[in-house]
Amino acid sequence: MQKFNRIAIALSLCASLATGSVWAVDTGGVDMTAVSMVAAVAAPAAFIAGGASYQVKNVEASADGTVYQLDKSGVSGTITVVGSALGELLLNAGATIKANAVAEGVLLISDDQVLALVPAKLVK
Repeated sequence: MQKFNRIAIALSLCASLATGSVWAVDTGGVDMTAVSMVAAVAAPAAFIAGGASYQVKNVEASADGTVYQLDKSGVSGTITVVGSALGELLLNAGATIKANAVAEGVLLISDDQVLALVPAKLVK
């Protein structure tokens, strides 16, 4: 039975990766089954980090997803967010985003709603 569960989890993960849009994550007690993914980060090293706070400076739609220009203590960077099964949380300029480190990477949260997961491989 345990082997079947592992296979089912692996197949679910493969299906999620194939669509490029949904990931199941362990958020340390937050009840959440799917989140948007950050597909790209263009920022200085250590810009995305758990415990950080960002201000949204600009939001643009692109063919690749929604591009958010963020500011952290005077340092700017951008993230590109691809949609999710739950519908993307759209933020306006001036919104605040908090970063929460989890095993899978960093969750970006605004007004107690998850915007996206930055996978660990994109966190520098």
